[in-house]
Amino acid sequence: MIPSLFIAASIRQVQRLQRAIRIAAPSVQIFDWTAAPGSQFFSFCADACMSADLVVCLGTGQESVIQAGMAYMAGIPVLGIRDRQMEPGFMMESCVSRWVDDMADVPPLVARLQHCLSRIETYSPEADMACPDCDLKSICRYFSLLADEDKRKV
Repeated sequence: MIPSLFIAASIRQVQRLQRAIRIAAPSVQIFDWTAAPGSQFFSFCADACMSADLVVCLGTGQESVIQAGMAYMAGIPVLGIRDRQMEPGFMMESCVSRWVDDMADVPPLVARLQHCLSRIETYSPEADMACPDCDLKSICRYFSLLADEDKRKV
């Protein structure tokens, strides 16, 4: 499985983060809103926020908060990058599954998530004992699905 992500940030921030992620996790599919035609911008972003495996939000601007909310409502994990100049409001704080302090923290997390999700089809609770203890489970869309599946087997 090739994981996908959407980055909710300014154009400059998106481009910078995309470059770093493509180096750390080259097979990750990045939904790039900067290439969406103006008339299709909203529908592109809405679709991406509701179908990506992870939404990365930088800052607490209106656009980022809306996109984080869309992802949250669709059950998509949201990785938030703290804004050093402004604390997130209650709504944004509640939507974010995990916070990091810097953009540089994102590519290694995405690379680890890519590695895990590449093995998802062969997941076995008996063989993959690390999954329940993994520190990525807060941003892994499939962890809760796997946990629910394991509960049904009992």
